[in-house]
Amino acid sequence: MPDEEWERFLRESEAGSPGAPEEPSARARMVTRRLQEEPEPPRGWRTHQPPRPRRGKGWYGVGLAKS
Repeated sequence: MPDEEWERFLRESEAGSPGAPEEPSARARMVTRRLQEEPEPPRGWRTHQPPRPRRGKGWYGVGLAKS
């Protein structure tokens, strides 16, 4: 290997290559795996469930009637 090519290789390796992908961190890999294992929630405009109606308002009337 010629010296010029070796020096070019050393310069490029010190500078880093911009096209090389970075490996994700261990935490990022764990989060990705957990999200892939979770079941996907249902999607669509009919999947919303409104909250249940509040109960117990009749007891206010009973309390007021006894007073």
